[in-house]
Amino acid sequence: MHGTGTETPLGASTRTRSMVGFALAAVAMVAIPFGLNQLINQPKSVTHTIEIPAGTAERVAAGERVDVLPPDLEFALQDRLVLVNNDSESHTVGPFNVAAGQRLERRLSQAISFNGFCSLHTDARISLRVSGKR
Repeated sequence: MHGTGTETPLGASTRTRSMVGFALAAVAMVAIPFGLNQLINQPKSVTHTIEIPAGTAERVAAGERVDVLPPDLEFALQDRLVLVNNDSESHTVGPFNVAAGQRLERRLSQAISFNGFCSLHTDARISLRVSGKR
């Protein structure tokens, strides 16, 4: 029995595989350099470390100005924020809370604009911005 009329010629599947392979190679030749270019041209991230000294909560509660950090913070995407709390009280810096004696690290991977509470300022206010530009 030779066929039902639905068979493909002998080289057809080989040609199809070759065409698919060629198409995939062409896509890879364009996509890989583009992806590498995106990785290579990424701005360097910067680590911003803020140390909260012992006694800070008491000083703020007494109305004393504490210069641990400015009331307006600006970061670029992919920067890292490190809060080191050497105080005996927990502290809140915008959306971040760090317990007494603890360290908090966050990669800033989303563009945001935040105005909110900060336990390190006598007016309890902070503005935090993360943008795509350095």
